Amino acid sequence: MATPTTFFDELAAFLDQSAVPDVPDVDKHEEVLVTGDDELLLASNELLAETKELLASYETPSTNSQEEDVSSSSVTVESSGKDTQKAASRGKMSAEKRREIRSAQAAKRRLRHRQQLKLERETLKVQATELSSQLQELQTARVQREAKQGGNLMYGAWRAIAVRQLERRVQAEQQQKMLRAELVGNARKIHEMNVQLHDVLQGARETPFGLIEPNSDASGAELFKTMLSELDSHYARTDEVFQGLKFKKAPPGTYDLTRKWQNGVQYLDSTDRMEFPCDFEQTASAMTTIMMSDPGVNIENVESLDVEDAATFKFHAKYQFKPEKFAKVVLYGATRKYQEKDRVVFVWRCFIEGCGKFEGFNSNETMWMVIRSVESDVEGTCGSTVVECYSRMVPMGFGECDEDMDKFLKFLVKMGEEESKEMVEMMEKLLVSEP
Repeated sequence: MATPTTFFDELAAFLDQSAVPDVPDVDKHEEVLVTGDDELLLASNELLAETKELLASYETPSTNSQEEDVSSSSVTVESSGKDTQKAASRGKMSAEKRREIRSAQAAKRRLRHRQQLKLERETLKVQATELSSQLQELQTARVQREAKQGGNLMYGAWRAIAVRQLERRVQAEQQQKMLRAELVGNARKIHEMNVQLHDVLQGARETPFGLIEPNSDASGAELFKTMLSELDSHYARTDEVFQGLKFKKAPPGTYDLTRKWQNGVQYLDSTDRMEFPCDFEQTASAMTTIMMSDPGVNIENVESLDVEDAATFKFHAKYQFKPEKFAKVVLYGATRKYQEKDRVVFVWRCFIEGCGKFEGFNSNETMWMVIRSVESDVEGTCGSTVVECYSRMVPMGFGECDEDMDKFLKFLVKMGEEESKEMVEMMEKLLVSEP
């Protein structure tokens, strides 16, 4: 029969064998299952305490009783050990199942987390694309705005340059007009000097006509006012006067005065037509320079007469009808320019008063000059400009005989021819010098 000491040793060994093994860690991130293990340990401790109390109660009884108690205790301990093994098995199975469940839940959480990250990544990609497009639009708008601002600055700079160039061009044109007027005057003076030198060298004049000499007498203001006041009425009759006239093309400088009678009054008239291979503006500008300026004569102050585009002239001319015998005349002239849409009209009034041998003779002249352009018949070529003139002169005199009147008329014709030639020469020089 076993002693109590042996019994306790066997019981301790049995409890050691029936002890619940430690549950290993499955995952570092999962919690250790302790609920089932605590219950099993509590049951083992209660069983051990009951066994100790039972053994203590049987320390004094007889050996038979002890043997019976030991045998019953063995049976009880044996049954308790089986129950403990079953409970440990159930706890172990429950822990494994819980680990599987928790592993599955962790996998689901990781899957949801990955899906959420993927969704966030896609959203960020879409936002990045949208922001990139917005950035590109903003950059493009900024470039366009800067280009526009730069263009505005350049436009302002070019405009300022153009304004300065225009001002310089206007100044240059004004200076050019002044130089042309001076050129005309100098050319006339040179021509006069050449003729005078030629006369001195030859010892005699080839023609009885004397060139124009300036007059220092400033009288004739009232006559100028009267002639200027008549220019507008003569201009209004331009189309009426030119109606029915036949202009024949003649060599430049031709001045053919024809004697005619009307209502018992003798007069001389001339129709001339000149054509220049230049444009309208160029020809009109050159003719304006010739008609409106003459530095070789005294020009009245037109501004004081309150007349625009007008000029007045007064000068002397002499006529040699015998060796060392001359006759002189005084010319009072007034002209005005009328600018129309497609043509330019000049009206010229002139009063010629005889002196010396021609004293008592005078002439009243009116001239209309129309400048217009002519389209070219050949395609691709520039047109020309036509200058049409009609002059009408009414001589009057109380001379000694008709011979003096004939000389006076001859002088007027010759003077007109010389003036016409000079005008053509000046026109050619001005047109050639045009840029």
